Amino acid sequence: MKTMASSKARDQLCALIRNAGKGSPTTITKRGRPVAMVVSIEDALRLYPDEFPQHLKLNIPK
Repeated sequence: MKTMASSKARDQLCALIRNAGKGSPTTITKRGRPVAMVVSIEDALRLYPDEFPQHLKLNIPK
C-alpha cells in the first residue's frame, strides 16, 4: 500500500483516484501520521455496506 503526504496527495488526486479504482489504495498522512485513505468504491462498500445509498450498490460493475 502506498503512503503519501497530504500536500503531495492534493497535487496528485486524479492519479490517486485512478489507482484506487484499480485496487491500489493510498494512505494520506499529515505531519507523518495517517489521517485518511483513498480506496476503491468496491472496498468501501465491503467495509461499510450500510453507509451507501442503494443506487450506488446497484451500479458497481463486477
